[in-house]
Amino acid sequence: MTTSRNCDERITHASLRRSSGVRALAACCAATLLAAQGCALTPGGLRAERASMVAAGAEFRRGPNPADLPVPADGNDWRTLLRRALLANGDVRASWFEWKAAVERVRGASAWPNSNISVGYSYLFSDESVKTFDRMSFSAGFDAMENLSFPGKTMAAGRVALADARAAGERFRAAKFAMQRRVLDAWLDLAMAAENARLADEGAALAGVASDAADAAFESGGTQGSAFAARIASARSDDAAAGARADIAAAKATLAALTATDSPERIATPTRLPLARVLPSDHSALLAAVDDGPEVKGLEADRQARRQEEDLARLQWIPDINPYAAVTGSIEQSVGAVIVLPTVIAEIQSGIAVARAMRGAAAARLLQARRDRRGEVRAMLVTARDAERARRLLEEHVLPAAASASSAAAGAYSSGRAGLAELVETHSLLVETRTEVAAAAIEREKALAAIEEFLGADLETFTHDHAVRVAAADPAVEVSSRPTASEENPQ
Repeated sequence: MTTSRNCDERITHASLRRSSGVRALAACCAATLLAAQGCALTPGGLRAERASMVAAGAEFRRGPNPADLPVPADGNDWRTLLRRALLANGDVRASWFEWKAAVERVRGASAWPNSNISVGYSYLFSDESVKTFDRMSFSAGFDAMENLSFPGKTMAAGRVALADARAAGERFRAAKFAMQRRVLDAWLDLAMAAENARLADEGAALAGVASDAADAAFESGGTQGSAFAARIASARSDDAAAGARADIAAAKATLAALTATDSPERIATPTRLPLARVLPSDHSALLAAVDDGPEVKGLEADRQARRQEEDLARLQWIPDINPYAAVTGSIEQSVGAVIVLPTVIAEIQSGIAVARAMRGAAAARLLQARRDRRGEVRAMLVTARDAERARRLLEEHVLPAAASASSAAAGAYSSGRAGLAELVETHSLLVETRTEVAAAAIEREKALAAIEEFLGADLETFTHDHAVRVAAADPAVEVSSRPTASEENPQ
């Protein structure tokens, strides 16, 4: 009776030990699976950065088919061309995808645990009468090839990645405004070429009439030199007209490439010079906005990233701890941890020194970029104001006088009181003045496009004045209501 009771007790104790071993093994496996799921110690601001990225790239994710984008039939509609270029241009789309990649990289950099789970199994071969389950050992811990980082290190790495993502976002904004400037410059070149072609055609027609008149005079006893001079002037006028038409074709080819238009012939020719956009009279607001420009803000984000990298380098002095758990059948259950002491002192010191140096370099680049952009904005403001002054002088004083002289010469020629040479001379002066007016208008608009690229913003955001002056070769100044900022630059 006693022997039976002792046997039952031994069986019961063995069952309990086996049961506890199974529970320990199950708990170890559960802990391993839970750790494998991981979490992300993401820094604050990631959600806002992701939202900005998604909103900015709503039309970039799948990529529009260029055939589905409209090509304006009105040659004066540069806004539709600009929108087409921003949507279809590969460089702009690539910069958005790089921004997206940088944002997605933040979660990976701040993921914790950062080490894989290592699961071990061993079986004991022995002549002892040990049960099969008790011969088995199970262990679980983090990969010895990569230490489990201290959570503060992971959080610092996430902050570095977030700052890099913000810098990538500013590079995307810079790419958009750089493309905007290229499209506007190309369209302004096209508008100038079209104006030159119109003026050259007028000059060529008048030079042809003068050449015919000189030939007729030579046949009636006039001088041969005058006839040759008129022919040369006519040939040069024809050459100028052909050159202007070639400039139109070249500008259309550039615009077709920028806007992903299959044929340059689909780019309509502007019928007039562009409307002069409003330049804010308070230059201090524009200069203050330099710090919000994409290049400056991108370098500021880069400086922040380098500062976070220095903090991360200093955190390498903190030891890492690798926990583990082991089960040997129903005999033994254990947990422990391996503390990894930072003994690579020279490497850690070098990393801190490198991070500090890179932070200093980033700060120096940021300071210089602020100086450069302010100087460039000031220079472009001077250029725009001087072009505006020159155009106003030509429109208000020179152009009316030239138009009056040409009109008077035409009347005198019709009545026989003046010769054809005087008519050609006065008309050439009028054409030259109109060309100077057009050049001043184009120069001003190109300067404004450069300012917008530096600031990373449209000028309409800095003014409430919606009056528009027509930069055309006409002494009359037309004032009309200005399109809204969203219509001006649909982005």
